[in-house]
Parts: sequence; structure tokens; C-alpha cells
Amino acid sequence: MPLTTIVDELNTRAAGEMIDAQLMTANGFLLYAVKVLSDSGRVSTEYYYARTGRRVGGG
Repeated sequence: MPLTTIVDELNTRAAGEMIDAQLMTANGFLLYAVKVLSDSGRVSTEYYYARTGRRVGGG
């Protein structure tokens, strides 16, 4: 799944701006770790399966 697809979904679901993204491996799965800067200045990291684009955690 292209990162741009995940970013598009993220932009429709959450207020804020993507400031960083990394492709990583966890327990044999490829994940995107996407850092988001909220309108209030809080930085959070959300994780998505790279293969499907499904969100698996973060906040």
C-alpha cells in the first residue's frame, strides 16, 4: 500500500499535519509509523500495516 493512500486517510480522519513517516518491521510485519502534529501542538505516532493500510495502533 503506498504511503500516500494512508496519508490521505489520515488527513480525512484526524486534524493535524504529518511530520514524519518511517517503514519499520515489527513481529515480522511491515508497518508505517506516521508522526502527526496536532493543531494543539501535540505529536503522536500512528501505526499502519504497510500491506493493507489498516491502522493498528497509536494515538
